Amino acid sequence: MTIYAASIGPKYEQILSWIGVGKRVLDVGCGAGAFTGRIALSNEVIGVESTKENWLLASKHATVLCGDFPDVELEGSFDVVLFGDVLEHMHDPERALDRARDLGNEVIICVPNFDCIVAKGQRAIGMRQTQTGILDKTHVYYFNRRIAENMLGQHGLEILEFASPKPRRAPRWYQLLANLRPEFFGIQLMYRCRVIR
Repeated sequence: MTIYAASIGPKYEQILSWIGVGKRVLDVGCGAGAFTGRIALSNEVIGVESTKENWLLASKHATVLCGDFPDVELEGSFDVVLFGDVLEHMHDPERALDRARDLGNEVIICVPNFDCIVAKGQRAIGMRQTQTGILDKTHVYYFNRRIAENMLGQHGLEILEFASPKPRRAPRWYQLLANLRPEFFGIQLMYRCRVIR
């Protein structure tokens, strides 16, 4: 079991700007809950976490349900459903997107880009799995830009905004490369989507 701790960086700032304030937010797979707690500073947030260890930690930051999404029981609707680095851990991410459509008005998705130069470099030198990052050993689904955008469209999600923020430790100029060719230089693929009814 891995405990993922959210740090503050460009990816998290982007998500916060997309969520805004005063929203009802469902944070799917909220891990240890640090970022869920940040969202909760200006929004009503419900977290969902599948592991008991992470659920205990996350419950210190916000209201968190312990269970597997999409099967966990939830009440009411949400302004935003957030999948922050979660879909790649799911055996059936398409079923999760369908449930998100039923629950929310907008869906925010952040997935690692398996086709980026970093992942290609890691594979080229024989790296197979790592503890965290793009080649995280707990990933069961691998996304690139084409796969992600096709999946979103097929499940009734219209892309409103796209971002591929630079990694936290990367130099500022790397953001220019990620903006020009996100499918190649973007470590993360991030989407703010509207649910099509």
